[in-house]
Amino acid sequence: MRGQAHFRYVIAASALAVALCGVAPFATGALARGPRGAIAFEEIDANGDSVVTEDEFLAPMLERGTERFAVIDGDGDGVLTAEELESAPRPSRGRGDHN
Repeated sequence: MRGQAHFRYVIAASALAVALCGVAPFATGALARGPRGAIAFEEIDANGDSVVTEDEFLAPMLERGTERFAVIDGDGDGVLTAEELESAPRPSRGRGDHN
């Protein structure tokens, strides 16, 4: 589906932009963290070839984005309405509850 492919592209591009700024909210909790909070290289080098491809880098973020989409898509029809987005629960940042 073109819509899903576009959504995945937008999520991946957004996640990459955020990751390049030093923060990866889609990957929180999904990967091991180093001493400065960086994602452990070995965790994202899925095939162990000592290099990280774009697909390997984006995989955890896409997985998290797909999970988040399913949560927001209340009726499960594969598309998000303005109402679904507006009523979506805020994602946890993995740093405790700040209500």
